[in-house]
Amino acid sequence: MVVFRWKSTGGWPVEYVSSNVTQFGYSVQELLSEDILYSSMIHPDDLERVTREVAEHSISDVDSFEQEYRIVSPSGEVFWVDDRTTIERDDDGNITHYQGIVLDITERKLKEENYRKLFEGTGTGMGVVEADGTFSLINQKLAQIIESDESNIIGHSFLEWVAETDKDRMLGYHLARLRGEKGIPENYEFRLKTQKGHEGWGLLNLTFFPDSGSTLASVLDISDIKRTEGALREAVASQNAIFAAVPDLMFEMDDDGRYLNIWASNPDELAASKERLLGRTVSEMLPADAAEQAMTALKEAGEKGQSFGRQIQLDTPDGMLWFELSVSLKERDTPPHHFIVLSRNITDRKQLEAELVYRSNHDPLTGLYNRRMLEKQLAKDIQRAARYKRPLSLFMVDIDHFKSINDTHGHRTGDFILTNIAKVLEEVIRETDYSSRYGGEEFVIVLPETPLTDAKELAERLRTMIAGRLFKIADGNKLSITISIGVSVFTGENKSLDALLNSADSAMYFAKESGRNCVRVAENTV
Repeated sequence: MVVFRWKSTGGWPVEYVSSNVTQFGYSVQELLSEDILYSSMIHPDDLERVTREVAEHSISDVDSFEQEYRIVSPSGEVFWVDDRTTIERDDDGNITHYQGIVLDITERKLKEENYRKLFEGTGTGMGVVEADGTFSLINQKLAQIIESDESNIIGHSFLEWVAETDKDRMLGYHLARLRGEKGIPENYEFRLKTQKGHEGWGLLNLTFFPDSGSTLASVLDISDIKRTEGALREAVASQNAIFAAVPDLMFEMDDDGRYLNIWASNPDELAASKERLLGRTVSEMLPADAAEQAMTALKEAGEKGQSFGRQIQLDTPDGMLWFELSVSLKERDTPPHHFIVLSRNITDRKQLEAELVYRSNHDPLTGLYNRRMLEKQLAKDIQRAARYKRPLSLFMVDIDHFKSINDTHGHRTGDFILTNIAKVLEEVIRETDYSSRYGGEEFVIVLPETPLTDAKELAERLRTMIAGRLFKIADGNKLSITISIGVSVFTGENKSLDALLNSADSAMYFAKESGRNCVRVAENTV
């Protein structure tokens, strides 16, 4: 997963990119220098579509969108990616930047290609029928059965290849499935009519997906002989092989959450082996909270026909993984119901979401709260202190002569000093306190439930600790660092966040004017 931030100008210059962009063959430096625009990384065959889609989303009122396309490395290697982009606008609604999480889905695309190969190689006529009754996908076997070719079948209604005697029946079944009616057969025979006018018999096996309205149809030509029991088992095995090629876990379950069938392309994602799961219930095999979510999804699907979005976390041979459940009710008149459960591994997505939340709240250099998070948390603490009349203290900390450190030793040394000062801050403060990089070489420390006396003592201890340390820098030299601290305490005169920060800032500048390396208390503190 690679995090990008692009400017909205032509070619989408890269303003930020995470260091793992090297997995696509590019370096951070060459992208940030704008020698390489992001548009030049996109496969030429995909660029026009991607550009058009970005433009369409940008003029709409959406805040985010998702795309799939290919990235080409400098060496010519091609990667498929899933790009989840957030649009950033200024106060006037003008787009300033795009921020995206780019996932490498090359392996998934290869699995989909393998699925297509399996789709083609089952020996059974296979086709996908959309809600409007037209074919959107077929394999060559089905084209042979119909005695036509793909160009004459895709986009045409399945009724064109059904004999007149069966058209009304099959159309009625199709419409009833779309309406969610019960008792519609999933397997039946019908009389087919080929493109060349020949009539015969077909054995149809259907899997209906209510969320999209599409149907996976398996057609066997039984014109010469009726299918034997062994041939039928072979057809079922072929269909199971197709399900097994799906990258997500799939299960058939009953009302009790009992595992009736399992398709798993990656068995290590299962909570236990297939042998242990089959015949057992989710309540027996999953942690209580995960089992509760699964049973809630099954109950919802039993009432509404489907359920989406329930998330569970499981300890698997592949580690702790997150899954999102999609459940569809198999058509049945009365209980016990059977359900098809799709369990999608969303661990990467959950990690990305957590990373984005962390990045939005923390300074990327020091790991402390950033200014946005500081002000958000401090506002809550000020309200709490005012409501319950509790003390609240705040430090404004500034590194003395920091500019000369950058000028003399370089910005890398400056960054080294900032990160180490941040570590000292975290060592000194209590678990209930929190620190923030306020800007440049300035830090803010908030101490809830802390009166002035204790705050001054802690500030002096922090000042002494830093002044007593020597920081060994890259060239082997050791630097002595001092800080100036301004202390402000919440009172009736500085109730607002800005007032509290400003009074600490004024006290800090007074400390600098007093010769630096000292602590001063704001004048309005009582």
